[in-house]
Amino acid sequence: MRTLSSSRRVRGFAAALCLAGAASASAAQGAKPAASGAEAAVRARVEEYWKARSTMNLQNVQPFYEPEFRTKYPPDAFARDFRRLNRFAPEFMGVEAVAVDGKKATAKVKLRTKPDILQGQELITVVEEVWLNVDGGWFRQSESLLPNI
Repeated sequence: MRTLSSSRRVRGFAAALCLAGAASASAAQGAKPAASGAEAAVRARVEEYWKARSTMNLQNVQPFYEPEFRTKYPPDAFARDFRRLNRFAPEFMGVEAVAVDGKKATAKVKLRTKPDILQGQELITVVEEVWLNVDGGWFRQSESLLPNI
């Protein structure tokens, strides 16, 4: 029976340790950090908002906006004055990212539309929405009555 020299055993052991270390380092790099509680709450709220908005019933959407905006535009006024929100019937495709900075969050939302002006050609965009933490709940920042053109 042949025995390995002590230096060969040490080199083999060192090589095994290096391989194990490299494998665990690459696994750690591949793992995404878990979303914070605030990020998860914003993500869930954005998804709820878009689920309500997909019904095309703006009265169901109005409660997602910050309290000051809801006071200015009660459900009936919001449904009348903000019909443009459903103009291109945006289809929610998911939340790409959420960044929380204190009581303000920015959500990147992926949407698909097929506007008539593009003869039904599909358009996929990522838009940024601002959400505010008011009294412990997340609310979408006010919409302007006239769109930014």
